[in-house]
Amino acid sequence: MKRHFWLLTLASFTMAAVLAATGFFVPDGYGQGLLGAAAVTFFGLAVALLLVNYYLASSEKAEAAAPLVKLIDHAIRELHNNLFLGLWDAEFGIDRRKSLLNKYSSNERNPRAFSPEECNELHSVITAKAPDLVRVYDLLIDQFRELSMITGWSFDPSVTAAALEARLNFVKFKSMHTATDQDSKYQVLEAYLDGEAAATAVFEKLITRLGIPRSDWLGSRPSG
Repeated sequence: MKRHFWLLTLASFTMAAVLAATGFFVPDGYGQGLLGAAAVTFFGLAVALLLVNYYLASSEKAEAAAPLVKLIDHAIRELHNNLFLGLWDAEFGIDRRKSLLNKYSSNERNPRAFSPEECNELHSVITAKAPDLVRVYDLLIDQFRELSMITGWSFDPSVTAAALEARLNFVKFKSMHTATDQDSKYQVLEAYLDGEAAATAVFEKLITRLGIPRSDWLGSRPSG
């Protein structure tokens, strides 16, 4: 079916071009008008078929992505609820957690907004959970890769970009979390925070794009 649509689209564009070109060689003004009108008609048909093709492709990608998103939700829930909000609330309390995150976000998400003492404290708390973080990161790296292969950039570029950003930060954390120098600690902290934010963005953008009510998911996720 899709092959037929693309062939019709190509044929319509070709016919529009042929008719328009032929009109230049017809000396009769009336004949030129008929050929021009016919060219416009075929061009309009080609555009309409192109839009139908795009809609069908997008719908098929959305249908394929929905089951995978439900798998992704489990890992994102563990990352966001347990290894981010739950971890920080248990270690620092809700008020301090909000204060620390506000300092980060209000300084253009620059980890050096934290003092070296704060960075060391955060790094110690986060890397203590490194085995769990790496396990969840590996799951999400695979799941985001599969999601990107299914949907591609044409489905929703913001989803693909967020998934790529998350994967890059996860890989960065995995490669640097054992380093002990101060600069590396800042980079690990940045990878942890930005990776979580990007992964959460994938979830939020996908359920919006797919039109899935939050009540259809496995439970509510705190907004943080």
